[in-house]
Amino acid sequence: MKILVTGASGLLGKKTMELLSLSKRFEVIGTYLTHPNEMIYKLDITNKISVEAFFHDFNFDIVIHAAALVDADYCEKDKELCENINVIGTMNLVDVCKKNGKKLLFVSSDYIFDGDRPPYTEDSAPHPVNFYGVTKLEGEEIIKKNLDDYIIIRPPLLYGDDDETKPDFITTLLKKLKNNEKIFLDNEIIKYPTLTEDIAQSILALISVDAKGIFNTGSDEGITKYQWAKKIAQFYGYTEDSIFENKESPSAPRPLNVLLDSSKIKRLNISFANIEQGLKKTFKTDYAKKFNFRIIRSKDVPLEDRSPYGGYFIKRLFNGQLNDSDENVGLYETIIRPHSTVKSHYHKNLDEILYFFTACFLVIGSEKIEIHPNDTVILPRGVPHEVITQNEEVRLLAIKIPNIVEDKRIYKH
Repeated sequence: MKILVTGASGLLGKKTMELLSLSKRFEVIGTYLTHPNEMIYKLDITNKISVEAFFHDFNFDIVIHAAALVDADYCEKDKELCENINVIGTMNLVDVCKKNGKKLLFVSSDYIFDGDRPPYTEDSAPHPVNFYGVTKLEGEEIIKKNLDDYIIIRPPLLYGDDDETKPDFITTLLKKLKNNEKIFLDNEIIKYPTLTEDIAQSILALISVDAKGIFNTGSDEGITKYQWAKKIAQFYGYTEDSIFENKESPSAPRPLNVLLDSSKIKRLNISFANIEQGLKKTFKTDYAKKFNFRIIRSKDVPLEDRSPYGGYFIKRLFNGQLNDSDENVGLYETIIRPHSTVKSHYHKNLDEILYFFTACFLVIGSEKIEIHPNDTVILPRGVPHEVITQNEEVRLLAIKIPNIVEDKRIYKH
């Protein structure tokens, strides 16, 4: 089955492509407009001729339409552009699906509702309060009028674990926290942050059962952006002192509280992570990307963080005291003979920190790296590595732990 994903350079489109591509049942092709990626094709969905030609070349079975202009404030300022992308672009895809008898899955929005009378089911009367919501509702109406075989999903505020696409709320916030910027956020509008991974799983489930109709797809835990930012700062180990309430109104009106009743899609065994679960997932993947392996060089360690040897004092990574009897922590010192090799290995269920008292070579994957005395190496589970000694024995301190991300004694900013 051949599937087209529009907006595949965006947060949801990319995650959906990644998930569907894992299945041998699907051949997945993605498109972008302004954020290029070597694995996907450029397509302007507002150009009807281009859409028809692209569809003719690939003959898709299903179109997943995730491309959209989603910045509500920008949509209010440039309504013509918003209309072209969100309405005309959708119409062009609907036309080509109708002409070829193909299925369309449309990513709509919770912004089609006014937020005054939650919760909202799939049958609740829409009443958008800003132009972005108007265009998404127009897209829904075009689809329902012209197609019989369609799926419409309505996700709320999305966030994920991919900082290579357009920034989401968490990645933008973390960048500002890191730079000690003042952050002003709304503390009145209730949002329902939902992981892109959960929406991608919803899309997979709906396609797999050949579903039809409208489905709400969102978490049911509400929070303001101000409250959420404080949770994120605390979770990632930053101070909350730079986060303030924003008393100014945004350019585009926002619905106050769009709690979606997602019980319909939950019958397909789909669940949505709550805020704490979502933060743990994004924290783990953020860690895994940035610390595929990490080397802390002795020369780069501030004086106050140095051990008597001059390198990174491994116990400074812990909030409390560390000893051999700590639960779920393996701490040991080992000596490797000169001119020998600890063969390449990895730990399936353990993360590891290595503190080297002496010089050697460390092979991580296929990369051979020179290790200096008092360097520290952080290795997540599953990363193959081997130690190669030279003329002198190598002495190192190793810490093994089931989850370095969640154990705040070890990993903190």
